[in-house]
Amino acid sequence: METVSSELSVHPAANEFPMLSEDRLRELADDITINGQREAIKLFDGMVIDGRNRYAACVLAGIEPRTETLPDGIDPWAYVWSLNGQRRDITADQRYLIWKSCSEQSAAWQAQQQRIQDEANRKRSEAQAGITKDEIKERPATSSGDTLRNHAAEQASKSASAKAAASHTNRGAVERMDQLARERPDLAEQVKAGALPGAAAIREMKREAVVQRLEDIGAKEAKAASGIYDVIVIDPPWAYGRDTGRTRTAEHHYETIGNNGGEINRKTGAGIENIV
Repeated sequence: METVSSELSVHPAANEFPMLSEDRLRELADDITINGQREAIKLFDGMVIDGRNRYAACVLAGIEPRTETLPDGIDPWAYVWSLNGQRRDITADQRYLIWKSCSEQSAAWQAQQQRIQDEANRKRSEAQAGITKDEIKERPATSSGDTLRNHAAEQASKSASAKAAASHTNRGAVERMDQLARERPDLAEQVKAGALPGAAAIREMKREAVVQRLEDIGAKEAKAASGIYDVIVIDPPWAYGRDTGRTRTAEHHYETIGNNGGEINRKTGAGIENIV
């Protein structure tokens, strides 16, 4: 066991999951004040990887946090998911997006570790074969790009059912959030952080898609209507007179042209005839 007095930073993997609310943090701080910190805060690479809420509660309570350092070599993203993947305070949509992010980051981390290991093995082999250090420096380093691309293709090819099982969610959440992540990654980030319900994000995405579609149609129609035509058809809102006794005439629904039948209408009509 070890204790630290300096301010700790949080590992990016731990930040995949949302923090407790301020009220819940204060309740936790009160509990730690009365009963002590029962579980150590876990550190990885000098950063908090498990126990952010306990750490924040200790700061609130003015108590020196108790920590443990995890051994090197663990996959931090897989570690965080295994501890928090089944939390009950997150929605299915949110859970899937967190799993998706952790899975992608885990693949990148593993590829980086493999690249480091491959590079070390290559240098060791070349050194044993009598190749000089200068020659080794001139040789290009291996790349993890292929590994990442292969993993991305593997993840994309997984069925919705397989993704649902891995993320402890359901097919509906997988399909909805995969579409949201593709089309509106900004909204997906808000859902993942718990700032926006998944249903609201989907509605906003669909609404904007409809608006865009209508704008595209309007632009196409406006472009198609441009040019010179022999005839223009106009249907002005003519007035039928004040005392028609009809309740369904135009005057009862919108402003019309002319208010006394013939004279004004003839005058206005003449103008329209000139236009035509």
